[in-house]
Amino acid sequence: MKSLGISYSTTSVALGCFLSSFLLSTVADITKKHSHQGWILDNLNISRLDYYYAFMVILSFLNFLCFLVTAKFFDYNVDVTHEKSGSELNPASLDNARICQGSESTAQPDAK
Repeated sequence: MKSLGISYSTTSVALGCFLSSFLLSTVADITKKHSHQGWILDNLNISRLDYYYAFMVILSFLNFLCFLVTAKFFDYNVDVTHEKSGSELNPASLDNARICQGSESTAQPDAK
């Protein structure tokens, strides 16, 4: 399990680097069209990195809005297993319910 987690981690870093370089080269190519100088040049002193970072802020804000919309419409569902007798909670959930019921019954003394 540990090696699987490490492989997922390194794969996500590699994909992030690939996506970053793709985005950077795409922005550089698009801004150089129509005989303009472009935002990203070989000389960083005359490059317009402020425009590039403003573009990244806009992308991050759009990503945040997508997150908010997804979080607003997300509905948490308890794991349910379907058996012939009907639907029943996941066994792990049943254990937690028994623990909660056991703590309530010990907290209240029996009235005789």
